Amino acid sequence: MILIILSELGRLSLIAATSLLLSHGVSRQRIPSRAITNGIAMGTYKHASRLCFTALSILTLGFLLNDYGLRTVWLNSHTELPLMFKMTNVLGSPQGSWLLWTTLTMSAAYHAMRQAKKDDVNLDGTILTAILAIFCLYGLFLANPFTRLLPIAPDNGVDLNPLLQDPAFLIHPPCLYLGTSALLVPYTLVMSLRINHASKHETIVLRIKQWSLWSWGWLTLGITLGSWWAYRELGWGGWWFWDPVENAALMPWLAVTALIHACMHRSVNIYWLSITASLTYITNLLGILITRSGILVSVHSFAIDTHKGFLLLLLIIGLTGYSIWHQRYIWTTNTTKRHTNHGLIRQHHILLAMTIVIAVGTMYPLIAQSLTQSKMVVGSGYYEQALMPFNLLLIWSLHRQHRQIRYSQSFAIATGLITTFCIHTIAAAGWQMSQIPHLVVLALLSGSFYMQIISYTVTRKQQTMHIAHGLLLLLGIAISCNIHYEKIGINDVSKDQEIKMGPLGISLGPTSLQQGPNYVAEIIPVVIRSKEHTITTQPEIRYYTHRAMIKSVTAIKSLWIGDVYTSIMKNQDTSVTARIYFKPLQWLFWILGCALGIVGLSNALQINTRHD
Repeated sequence: MILIILSELGRLSLIAATSLLLSHGVSRQRIPSRAITNGIAMGTYKHASRLCFTALSILTLGFLLNDYGLRTVWLNSHTELPLMFKMTNVLGSPQGSWLLWTTLTMSAAYHAMRQAKKDDVNLDGTILTAILAIFCLYGLFLANPFTRLLPIAPDNGVDLNPLLQDPAFLIHPPCLYLGTSALLVPYTLVMSLRINHASKHETIVLRIKQWSLWSWGWLTLGITLGSWWAYRELGWGGWWFWDPVENAALMPWLAVTALIHACMHRSVNIYWLSITASLTYITNLLGILITRSGILVSVHSFAIDTHKGFLLLLLIIGLTGYSIWHQRYIWTTNTTKRHTNHGLIRQHHILLAMTIVIAVGTMYPLIAQSLTQSKMVVGSGYYEQALMPFNLLLIWSLHRQHRQIRYSQSFAIATGLITTFCIHTIAAAGWQMSQIPHLVVLALLSGSFYMQIISYTVTRKQQTMHIAHGLLLLLGIAISCNIHYEKIGINDVSKDQEIKMGPLGISLGPTSLQQGPNYVAEIIPVVIRSKEHTITTQPEIRYYTHRAMIKSVTAIKSLWIGDVYTSIMKNQDTSVTARIYFKPLQWLFWILGCALGIVGLSNALQINTRHD
C-alpha cells in the first residue's frame, strides 16, 4: 500500500510540474511587463524542476524497494540485480531516462533565467516555457514511469538488459543528458536577441559561449565514455560503428563546436550565430527523436513504438519554422557581416557541413524506406569517404591559422614528417604505395599538432583554444594509428590444440564457472604466445537466466603500446571462435577524450567567474 501511495505521489508531482508550466504559459500572455513575467518564470522553472526531481527520487526509491507493480521497474529490474544498478536503474528505462533528462533541462532553464536577471537581459520565456511544457506532456502521456500493472503486481521483474549492466553505463548517459539538456539555453538566448537592445548583445553572446562550452564538455565526456562502453561490451573490436544513435550524439557535438567558433569571432556575425544555434538545437531534438521513437534500428534505441515520436516530430517542425521566422528578423537588423578571423570562419563552416553530411546519412534510410518501401542501410564507407575531405580541410585550417608566426609552418611541417617517419618505421613492417594516404594524413595531423604547441608558447593568447585543438589533433593521430596499424585474427580453437595466427600461437586454458549476482559466467582463458612473451586473457560467456540472454564478455589486456582485445563465441561443437585484436594506442582515446571534456567544462566555469 505504501508503494502505491509513493508512486501516486510521483505521478502527482509530474502532473503538478506540467500544470505549473501550462498555467505560466497562458498567464504570461496577459502580463504586459516582461520583467514581471521573467521573474515569475524563474520561480516557475525552479518549482517545476523540484517537482520533477521529486518524481525522479520516488522512481529511484521504487527500484530500490522492488516495486514491481510499476511497469518501468518490472521491465528493468530484478531482486538479484546488484545494488549499484538498482540505484541508477532510471537510466536503463525509457521512462526514467526521459524524466531525468526533463529534470536536467528544467534546471538548466532555471539557471539561465537567473543569469538573465543578473545580467539585466530579457529572455524569451514564451518559447522556453512552451518547449518545457511539451517535454513534460510527453513524459506524462507517452513516457510515464508511474504506470502500474493492475490488478496484481508480479513477484519479480524481467531484469535489466545485460548490455547495460556495466560500470560505464552508470556515468555515460548522465554526461550525455547534461550536455543535451543544456543546449536549450543557447537556442533560447539566440531567440531573445530580437527583444533586447543591441547594447546587450555582447552579454548574450558571452552567455551563449559559456553554455555552449558547458554542453560541449559534457557531450565530449558522454561520447567518450559511450565509445568506451561499446568497445568493452559489444565485442566487435571497435569503438565507433556509425550507429544511428551514435550519430544522434555526434551531430549536436559537431554543431555546438561550430557554435563555439561562431562566438569567438572578433566581430560576431549575429546572423550566422543564430543559424548555428538553431541548427544545434534542432539536430539535438532530431537525435532524441531517433533514440526515443525507434524509427531507426539501433542497439542503443530506447523504444520500438514509432508513434511515440510524433509529438517530438511536431516540435522539430514547429521550432524549425520559428527559427526561420527569427532568421528573417536577424537578417534585416544585423549589421555585422564581415569578420577578421578567417580561420575561425572556415572551421565554423566546415563543422556545419560535416553535421549536415552525417544528418543526411542518418536520415536517408528512413526517407528511402518511406518512398520505396525497401530497407536500406548506410554503412561506415559513406561516412568515412564523405567526411574525409572535410577532415583534411579542417586539419589544414588549423595548421594555417597561425601562419603569421615566423618560420613556424616550416618547422611544424618538418617535425610532422619526422614524427610520421618514426611512427611508421616502428609500427609497420615496410613501406607500400597503398600507405601513402595514411602517411599524408598522419603528417598533416602531426604538423598541425606541433603548430598548436608553437602558437601556445609564442602567442600566449587563447591558450585554452590551443590546448583543445592540440588534444583533438593528438586524438586524431591516435585514431589514425589505431585504424592503420590494427591487427585482427579470427580462428576456431579447440581444447588441447594450439593454432598459429601469424607469429603467434593461440590455445585455450582450462574452463571454469563463476557465479555472479544474477548470472553464471563460463570463463575460457585464451593463451597468446610469441617468441618473447606469453599473455593470458580471460574472456567470459555469461548466462543471464532471468532475462534468458547470453552475453560474451570481452577480455582486454592493456599495454603501453595498445590493447590486446579478446572475445569468444562457443560453436555447436566443442570449439570456440576466438577474435583477437591488437588495438594500438587505444587507451589514449579515453584519456584524451576525458581531458577534452574537462577543458571545455573548466573554460565554461572560468567565463562565469570572469563575468561575475
